[in-house]
Amino acid sequence: MINDIDKNKLTNQELVLLIILSSIQFVAVLDFVIIMPLGPQFMRVFFISPREFSIIVSSYTFSASIFGFLSAFFIDKFDRKKALITLLTGFTISTLLCALSNSYWSLVISRTIAGAFGGVMGSILFTIVGDNIKPEKRGRATGMVMSGFALASILGIPIGLYLASIYDWHSPFYMLIILCLIILTSAYIVLPTMNKHLQKKIKKDTLKEMKYVLSEPNHLRAFSLSAMLTMAGFTVTPYLSPYMVS
Repeated sequence: MINDIDKNKLTNQELVLLIILSSIQFVAVLDFVIIMPLGPQFMRVFFISPREFSIIVSSYTFSASIFGFLSAFFIDKFDRKKALITLLTGFTISTLLCALSNSYWSLVISRTIAGAFGGVMGSILFTIVGDNIKPEKRGRATGMVMSGFALASILGIPIGLYLASIYDWHSPFYMLIILCLIILTSAYIVLPTMNKHLQKKIKKDTLKEMKYVLSEPNHLRAFSLSAMLTMAGFTVTPYLSPYMVS
């Protein structure tokens, strides 16, 4: 029994990997959710309606979904570390563009760019977990990475709103940039090369694999449930802050 527990214990190397992945998940989620409570400030500064504010929120998600689908055709052709570093670099630059935005449409465009990098980056985190963590430890590892979502909501949003109330809406994005640069540097130095999937001499037919995934009824039920839950939540959540302020 004790031997089984020791066997399932995460190693120091795995813990470091998961801490970095959790940190990336934290900034990726915070970048998305921080927009919603800042709604009243955007509406006041840019003289926009709730409908126009919803475009700021949805531009990220539409971009993430489109580029997430397109990335499935080529993302596996690269080393996981290089792919993650590239996506995190692009995400950091897009966050800087958000911070520098001075008009409604420049912010929408910046959010669209952020979604292109953030959406793909979020999915590759769990691919790395699957590649580097044994099945018996994978549940615990996935839970650690997902904790970044909870931390972003519990800690990140209040801190971001506090900065926005002291300075202006740009300041939470500058905070994110600093965090991204710290995490990017740590990931570049600490993470090992992750190219085991490239060493497998199996030619993949991406279209055939997608067709297989989408032809499985259980998969379609899971996708539909996930889509409905997300849509139900984000049909209401972005408008909570503007409603309460009004």
